[in-house]
Amino acid sequence: MEQRLSKEQLELCHLLSLALHGKKVEQLDQDVDYSRVVAIAQKHQVTPLLHPVLEEMELPESVWNIIDLRGEQAVRQSYRLLMLSRYVIRLLQKHDIDAILLKGSGQPPGIRYRNFENPEMWIYY
Repeated sequence: MEQRLSKEQLELCHLLSLALHGKKVEQLDQDVDYSRVVAIAQKHQVTPLLHPVLEEMELPESVWNIIDLRGEQAVRQSYRLLMLSRYVIRLLQKHDIDAILLKGSGQPPGIRYRNFENPEMWIYY
């Protein structure tokens, strides 16, 4: 069975390709519903990548609000992970344990974070 992508899914792929290559959209496709593109981007958690690609385009304010909100959330999450990583590494170093931070998913398997600042509040499953 052949599965085809919608216009909005194809446009999202195009926008992400531009983002990964540091390029911007030159012209919006008038046949594409960009609120739907953003909804698909949210589902796949790639919305923050759209801002630099679309920043000079005229989109409805509601679409920009979502893109901006997701971008701000991504920045806050990055800072929380940075602070948590610094805390854990310093704690390990304090006890003479060498540590190195490896890039990963940000959430080790088996741990769900409820409170980033207090490791005693981590929930293990």
